[in-house]
Amino acid sequence: MIGNFEAVRYGSGMTEANEVGRPPLAWMWWIPAVVWAAGIFYLSSKQAKDLPQIDIPYLDKVVHFILYGTLSTLTFCGLRLGSARNFRVAMFLGLLIASLYGVSDEYHQRFVSGRSCDVFDWVADTLGGSVVFLAAFLRPKGPPPV
Repeated sequence: MIGNFEAVRYGSGMTEANEVGRPPLAWMWWIPAVVWAAGIFYLSSKQAKDLPQIDIPYLDKVVHFILYGTLSTLTFCGLRLGSARNFRVAMFLGLLIASLYGVSDEYHQRFVSGRSCDVFDWVADTLGGSVVFLAAFLRPKGPPPV
């Protein structure tokens, strides 16, 4: 403890944190998640006729899986690195936030011409985040073997 501040491990060295335990400029870890979410919103706002028509079965579910797997990963980084949260808490909240954003995205698509609200898109969104975090949770602990 340094005065009213705690020293927090941040990157490759120690730095002084603010009073709530976050490193300076910690909010910057949220920028990629916010930009990615804005990109998803932009794509969701496009009419169906403006999107590429590729005739591959379930391709839309694969795209949802990838987009929301990435969103949950970026949200996790914002929570873990920008808010100094516990790994498991950040992992769970990252998945929850991405999944809820998927719900709001599907609801939003109800109002876009040629688009619809599809519960299976939301399932693909949530599965994308779940697989990412399952892999992170099951990762080997400790240093890699030499």
